[in-house]
Amino acid sequence: DGLSVLAPVEWLKTLKDGSELTIACAVNLDGSANEAEAVKFPLRTYSIKAYPLILSEDFDDKPAQRIRAGESIDLPSMTITYDFTTGIDGYAGIRTHDDSLGTPAVPGMLAHHAVAPSSWDDDQQITFRFKSAYSRVRFANTYRYQDVDYRFCDDFGQVGFIRYTHTSGSVPQHGWIDFSAPSGRKITSIEFRTRGGTYLDYFTFWV
Repeated sequence: DGLSVLAPVEWLKTLKDGSELTIACAVNLDGSANEAEAVKFPLRTYSIKAYPLILSEDFDDKPAQRIRAGESIDLPSMTITYDFTTGIDGYAGIRTHDDSLGTPAVPGMLAHHAVAPSSWDDDQQITFRFKSAYSRVRFANTYRYQDVDYRFCDDFGQVGFIRYTHTSGSVPQHGWIDFSAPSGRKITSIEFRTRGGTYLDYFTFWV
């Protein structure tokens, strides 16, 4: 009828980054418990990726860098992928807010470096894939001039969705996005979709 064994979770947590985990399984076809005569299944070996638990990210100690659609930026806390844009030469990435363009710092919400999509008025999506799973994620989204969708996912699919509808014309809006996963689920990624420029900064995570 199958085999069900509890995973040794606490022991698994002690495995070091870069180490290997091998799982061995064997069965006696006659119903006995004789290991010497058991039929052995092929070994399965896994390479362990043990990422440090990071509870905040403001990008200030990360270098400014630009990526095109289809490219990614890999950080200890997350991988940022510029999924697509309908523009021709749009860039996304980590950049400094530009006071000369009328986007000064927003105290407590935007300072120094932040993640920003292309400033062109095009449909575009950025995905934040976290190195750990979290029960709650909070971040600041400043200089919103357009509608914005935030899709929260775990490894099995969507766990939540928030839509910001911009109703203030040419006046930029600043706000906090705060989402907690439903019971039994965790947040492992966020799909962020918008048109035009905006900034995302001051991420905070709860385990």
